[in-house]
Amino acid sequence: MELLTLPKPGDGGDFAAGLSDFLSGLGGKKIRCPKCGWRPRKEDLWSCGPPCHTLWNTFDTAGRCPRCSKVWLHTACLSCHQWSPHVDWYEPDPGAGT
Repeated sequence: MELLTLPKPGDGGDFAAGLSDFLSGLGGKKIRCPKCGWRPRKEDLWSCGPPCHTLWNTFDTAGRCPRCSKVWLHTACLSCHQWSPHVDWYEPDPGAGT
C-alpha cells in the first residue's frame, strides 16, 4: 500500500533513517497479524511493488526491501489479506513499562 523511499545519506533523510532504525530494533519481538493473529513463518514471502518485485520475508528486514531499499509502512497478512501498519505486527515486550 504505502511506501517510503529512503533518501540517500546527505539528502536530509533524518525521519526515514530514524524510522528504519526503530523498525530494525524490533527484530527480536514476536510477530503476529494485528487483525487475525496469524504468525508468519521464516519461509513466508512478501513481494515488493513495481518495478522491483523482489520476494523476501518482510520481517527479516523490518519492512525494507533488500533490493530497492523501499520501506513498507503497511504489511498485508498472508492469511486474512488485510493491511496493517508494519509496526503493529510486533507484539509489545511484556517486560516494557514495568
